[in-house]
Amino acid sequence: MSKIIIILASLCGLAIAGVFYLIATTPPPPAPVVKKESASTGAPDRSSRNEMSPITYEATPVRTIQSQPAAQTPKPTSTSNYSQTSASSSEHDRVTESIFEAVSTYSPAGVIQIKPMLQSPDEQIRSSAIEGMRQIGLPEAAAALREAAQRGTTRQEDREEMLEAAEFIELPNIVKALNKS
Repeated sequence: MSKIIIILASLCGLAIAGVFYLIATTPPPPAPVVKKESASTGAPDRSSRNEMSPITYEATPVRTIQSQPAAQTPKPTSTSNYSQTSASSSEHDRVTESIFEAVSTYSPAGVIQIKPMLQSPDEQIRSSAIEGMRQIGLPEAAAALREAAQRGTTRQEDREEMLEAAEFIELPNIVKALNKS
């Protein structure tokens, strides 16, 4: 019993010594800056080198995307833009932006907009279109992915990716299942 008391006492002593060591080696806080007031206006003097000027931030405008009503379905864009030639970097940017806008609707109209891009000869556009369909997550997107995979005009890897995305979309939604119970 006395050994336990000796061990506990020595541990407490070490802890106290550690606290004193930290107090002794910690530098003191900086002195507070006293603001001088301008004699003429009574406003704080900003000429002091110790005082920092206030930071201001410019607000950047937020781009809003207008969603289309569900009753209106846009006509699909011409497939010639996506299926006949490989796209340049500006074409990639334009197509990626159109996929983003279609995904943000989370509607069958978005599926219609992305569907022609699944047959693009450009691998990056196809991959973006598949991911867009996966993000939309509607049964129509799964059907469009299966249809594109059955056409056989894309590579085997892309067909497999399309089928995997369709299977992912068709998985049961755990949130809906929990809400029903």
